[in-house]
Amino acid sequence: MNVLFDMLSSFTRKEKKDVNEKKYYELMLNNGKKTGVLYAPPGTDTLWCRECYPVIGYEDMVFTLKDGEYAPYMISNVCCYLADEDLKQLIEEVIPEGYPLELLPVRVTSEEYGDKTYYLIHFTELLDVIDRKHSKCIPGTKAIAVPRVDHEKAKKLDFFNCDVRHQYFFVSDRMRKMMKKRKLDKSIRFIER
Repeated sequence: MNVLFDMLSSFTRKEKKDVNEKKYYELMLNNGKKTGVLYAPPGTDTLWCRECYPVIGYEDMVFTLKDGEYAPYMISNVCCYLADEDLKQLIEEVIPEGYPLELLPVRVTSEEYGDKTYYLIHFTELLDVIDRKHSKCIPGTKAIAVPRVDHEKAKKLDFFNCDVRHQYFFVSDRMRKMMKKRKLDKSIRFIER
């Protein structure tokens, strides 16, 4: 009986270890007092860049940095996320050719920190990577409040989305380590999913 128990325990531990080897992290902004927000010109649609549709007019957009300094990964007041040149290069390094992602350049101005180019992170299609069975939903709805990554579906991905509102971006453990090594994790919390 003890031999059978030991075998089952060993299998369970191995199974858990295999699952835990595949780690994915949601990128969450941890805006401290130092990291700013990028503001679009007045009158810009707040749903701009949230869907997987083509982004129109980004070439003429000029964002303004307010309330802090630049960081590699930033949010704007119009619900889009942006990457600096270094983070853009890392993303391009880890995604395969033909990946449904555009990194669209926009100008950002700041009297205090100078002008820079940032890149809108815009997926052209929604990737089916969420484990809906194990995600937490808003009670009484099918809307996901806390997503859980389906490790089998995401196993070859290093940077991906999971909803059209671009609320959730995920990185693999490999990319998380690369971000930390290159110091591209300023103002980011990595939440394991």
